[in-house]
Amino acid sequence: MYSDEPQKRRMAEVGGPLGMAGGLFFVLSEAYLAALAVSLVAGSALQGRFLRAGAYLLGGAVVVWLVHGIGLTLGQVLVAGLGVAYFKIRGWNGGRHE
Repeated sequence: MYSDEPQKRRMAEVGGPLGMAGGLFFVLSEAYLAALAVSLVAGSALQGRFLRAGAYLLGGAVVVWLVHGIGLTLGQVLVAGLGVAYFKIRGWNGGRHE
């Protein structure tokens, strides 16, 4: 936004929304996994299976942690792919104007 070069301005204008969209996708998937883990823990605890509830709690934390790590990597790939697609649709070819 603070550059005089049109290419840098276009990249700045599109980078924020694409990054937010990619991040939102993975935040929602983590929230779903966390809700699933909480429901399994609560269901087991209400049935009196406290050992199983503890196992679900630990397992759910590990799964959410793994999904978060994978999501950080895939999020960058997703955002980069969306950025390339956006610039191809808009007709911007990386500074070569024909």
